[in-house]
Amino acid sequence: WAVAVDELLNPITGDRTWSFFNPETPGYFPQAMPMPDLSHVFGLRQGLIDDKNQLYFQLMNEFSVGADTPIHLPGGFRNPYGVEYGGQTGGMNMNPFEGMETLWSGERAGLLHAYAVMRCYNDRQFGAMYQDNGVSYRVSDPRYLNPDGTLPYQMRNNKFLVSYPNIHHDAPWFWAQQDKSHEQHVEAIGQVPAYRDALRNFDPIDAQHIYRYSRMLKLLVYLDNDPLAKRRLQAQCALLRSQFYEGPGGALRSFMNGPPNIGGGFGREHAEAGDIAAAAYATGDVFWRASWKPWFDTFFEALNHTQTEGGVWMALTHGRIATAAPLGDGHTAFFRAMRPNEHAYTLHALRAIKEMVYGEGVDAYRYSRVNEMMVLGGEAVWNLLWLWEQDLSGPAGNGTWDRIAVGEIGPSPIMFQDRSDLPPQIWETGVGLDNWRTGLALSYWFTEANTLTVDMVDALMSYTGGTNFLQLVEAQGLNRIWNDCALLAMLQIFDQ
Repeated sequence: WAVAVDELLNPITGDRTWSFFNPETPGYFPQAMPMPDLSHVFGLRQGLIDDKNQLYFQLMNEFSVGADTPIHLPGGFRNPYGVEYGGQTGGMNMNPFEGMETLWSGERAGLLHAYAVMRCYNDRQFGAMYQDNGVSYRVSDPRYLNPDGTLPYQMRNNKFLVSYPNIHHDAPWFWAQQDKSHEQHVEAIGQVPAYRDALRNFDPIDAQHIYRYSRMLKLLVYLDNDPLAKRRLQAQCALLRSQFYEGPGGALRSFMNGPPNIGGGFGREHAEAGDIAAAAYATGDVFWRASWKPWFDTFFEALNHTQTEGGVWMALTHGRIATAAPLGDGHTAFFRAMRPNEHAYTLHALRAIKEMVYGEGVDAYRYSRVNEMMVLGGEAVWNLLWLWEQDLSGPAGNGTWDRIAVGEIGPSPIMFQDRSDLPPQIWETGVGLDNWRTGLALSYWFTEANTLTVDMVDALMSYTGGTNFLQLVEAQGLNRIWNDCALLAMLQIFDQ
C-alpha cells in the first residue's frame, strides 16, 4: 500500500509508477478518480499533526468530539463524534472523498486521526446485526423474510421503527421483548454509569448523512487496507439494505411503480447507500458480492426507470424541496423540483457502481447503460442545473442552483431538458446558489459527458472573473477539497 503514495518515475522505462495520482492508474475510493497534487498547500503535515493532537486531548478528557460544543461524558469510555442529532444540518463532514491530505503527505498522524475518528463514530453508530458465526446478517436470507419475500420488520436510520402504542417492528427477533431484569437491577441499586444518559442522547448518523460515517471507513480501507473498516462497511450496508430493500414491498423496488422518465424521490440517502455499498463490494469476497449483485441491479433499474430526458433523477412533487419556492421568487411553485447537490451525489454513486460492480467485463450491458445515464446526468449539470449570470463572478458566483424546477406537475408532465425550457421566474434575482458541491458535479460532467478541453476551461473562466481556473481552484487550499479533489486533479493533468 505504500506504493499508493509513490509517484516517482520508473528509473528504467521513465514511466510513472502505479499510484492514486497517476491518471493511468487511479483507484482511490470506489469512483477510481485521480487524486490531486497538494504541494501548493502550506503546512499540510503540521495541520494533520495538530488535528490529531487536538482530538486526542478531547478523548483523554472524556468529551465528545467533532462539534463546536463538546459534551462531557463523565467516567465514560465512549466519545461520540458530532452533534447529538443524527441528521445534523449543513455540509460539515458530508465528504464524498476523504483523506487526500494524508494520501499526499504520507503523514502518519493523518492515519492515527482517522482511526480515532472512526472509533468515535462507532461510539454512536452502534447498530449492527451479526449471525452466530460473526458474519453480518444477510437481508435476503429467507429466515428473516415473510413467506412472500417482504420484510417482517421496519428499519430506518439504524433503528427499528416504533408505532403507537409502543409497537416495535422488530420481528422475527423481538428484541424489545427481551428480559430487562439486569438493566432494572442496575438502576435499582444506583449503579447506572454517569455517562449513560449523555451517550443515549446521540442518535446514529441517519441515511441522508451517512457520508459522515462512511468517509472514514473508506479512508482506512483505501489507505491502510484495514480489515475492521471492511467489516464495518459490510455491517452498515446490511442495515442500509434493510431500509432500501430491493425485494417485494421494498423502498428501492418502489421506484419502478410509477411512470418512467419523470423522476421521483431518489435522493441523497439512496445515493449515499449506493456509494458505501460499492466500497464494500470492492473489498468483499465472492460470496458477499454474489449476495449483493441483485441489490445493485435493482439500484440500476430504479435509476434507469426514473431518469428524465433532461438527465435528472430527483423530481419531487411534495415535501420541503418542492414547496420551498424552487423558482426563487418567494412563492410556492407548481412544478416538480429537485436539489442539484443530490444529483451530484447520485453521479458519485453511479460512478462507483459502474467501476466496481459492472466494470472489467462483469456486466457489459449495465456498464454501458450506466455510462449513458452518467453522460446524460453530466450534461444536465451544465445545461439545466447551472445558473449562468453575467453579473456574478468568483467561487460565490455562478454554479448550480440550490433548488430548481425540473418539470411540470401532472400524470404526463413535460420534463425540462435545458435552461430554455425553464419558466421565466427562474431568472429572477435572489435564486439560491449551492457552490459547495459544484466541483463534484463538474468532475463527472468532464469524466463521463466530455473530455476536458481548452474551450471548456475558458467557459469556466467566464464566471470566475480570473485568468487561470487551475490557480483559482488551488487557491482554495483545503477548502472544499472533499468535493473538488478530482476536478483539481483533472485540471492539473490538463495543465501538464
